[in-house]
Amino acid sequence: MDGVKMMRYFKNSPGQVFGYDDADPEQTALITAAITNGWTDVSQNWPPQPVPVLLSFTAQVALNKSDTTVVRCVSAGIAVPAAWQAYRNALRAIVNGTDTTSAVLPEQPAFPSGT
Repeated sequence: MDGVKMMRYFKNSPGQVFGYDDADPEQTALITAAITNGWTDVSQNWPPQPVPVLLSFTAQVALNKSDTTVVRCVSAGIAVPAAWQAYRNALRAIVNGTDTTSAVLPEQPAFPSGT
């Protein structure tokens, strides 16, 4: 593989991903430092598969709409139900691209009673 660029990707603790050229001796030192500092090698899963734009947009709209439910819960002094937390987390995963397998949005839970 002489002359072929081999990129390796590492994720730090805040979740940022950095790419390094495996064939560049200067960057090899950076790879060693990344591993020493506990960064995770995500080369097998990077770059992530693109999320279809329409699905991502629709998920963002649903996430924005779900903010109203959270505000209503807080206003009524009711804890946000786990089903709503899971729903919002699933929507966020579609929007930010960490969910690369969903083709449809998750089902919205029933509105919390008392809101």
